[in-house]
Amino acid sequence: MSSYQSEVVAAIEKGNEAFKQFKEKNEARVADLESKIEDLENKSARANRPGFGLPTQSSAGKPETKAWADAFIRKGQTPTQGPEEKALAWSTNSGADGGYAVPKLIDQRVDAVAVQQGAMLGLVRTVDSYTSDFHEVVQTARNANSWVGETAARPATNTGGFVDIKPPMGELYANPQITQQLLDDAGFDIENYVVTRVGEEFGAAIETGILTGNGVNQPNGILSGTFAATDDSTRAFGQLQYVPTGVAGDWAASNKADILLSLVYKLKAVYRKTACWLMHPQVMQDILGFKDSQGRYLIQTGLVQGEPPTLFGYPIFESEMMPTKAANSLSVLFGDFKRAYVFVNRTPTRMLRDALTNKPYVGFYTTRRVAGAVTNSEAVKALKFSAS
Repeated sequence: MSSYQSEVVAAIEKGNEAFKQFKEKNEARVADLESKIEDLENKSARANRPGFGLPTQSSAGKPETKAWADAFIRKGQTPTQGPEEKALAWSTNSGADGGYAVPKLIDQRVDAVAVQQGAMLGLVRTVDSYTSDFHEVVQTARNANSWVGETAARPATNTGGFVDIKPPMGELYANPQITQQLLDDAGFDIENYVVTRVGEEFGAAIETGILTGNGVNQPNGILSGTFAATDDSTRAFGQLQYVPTGVAGDWAASNKADILLSLVYKLKAVYRKTACWLMHPQVMQDILGFKDSQGRYLIQTGLVQGEPPTLFGYPIFESEMMPTKAANSLSVLFGDFKRAYVFVNRTPTRMLRDALTNKPYVGFYTTRRVAGAVTNSEAVKALKFSAS
């Protein structure tokens, strides 16, 4: 081989070695970038996942999620890893007695179903309390003020009074019982069944408590308060105002919708900005037939699917827990419910799996401590089917 050929071969080998080193270095860089991207994606997924690593509702239908739920619901086992092989933080009572704290996933699903079942929980103001001694301090009168000249004296003005409201607290519970044999052999999603049923029961109970609760181991309901026909300027603090239809148990014989318009303007403008209607479906059915002088229906349906219908421009919500139309019934509410009522969450929903207390049944003992009370009696008005 000539010296020239030797130089060419050496140059080619040198080039191949340089390319090999470049390829290895580049592949290492790509692998490192892919690892970082995967790590970022995992962190993002965990940040958006309720319960920090527990399966979301969107993953509930995945086979791995079903297997994870099956281990807990059917067999009472305590999983150490989630459906995506992420480490879970579990809080347990004694494993020996069969009671395992259900993960936040199910807590949140119970709450979600509860909200769907009751309109009021989505309308009122909700706060979380870390003590059972929750108080709401409310001003009962406005501060006095006066116009003055440049050099006029400025004596002290009266300061509005305050009242301390302590919403009564109670514990809500459900304890469905399922045989171990059914848990072993059921051919349907028993986890979803238990969660849905408990959520429905809690939703109905909370709705009832907010509307008609008597304050004994449960919230004080809006309709359980004291009502008077007098206006805000003369009515005692804490009393709610009602507007009578003029007929016991029915609407007026003519111009039936006029009383609804009167109810709207009994509410101060500051509350009308975010006000809405709440009524029993039976009453809603009556109002659906009301027309104006041009023959147009007063209730307007939403232009977008899922939007509530409106009456005089204010959204309408229905509740089966509102009274039906009857003599002296308060079957329609109108107001700003977030300003009118506070609902207090003392503890989140908790579910304990109990396989020993009532053998051969497995109990899913679920509790939630809540409180509630009217805090602003001016912010909501009621329509009363009464003569006066």
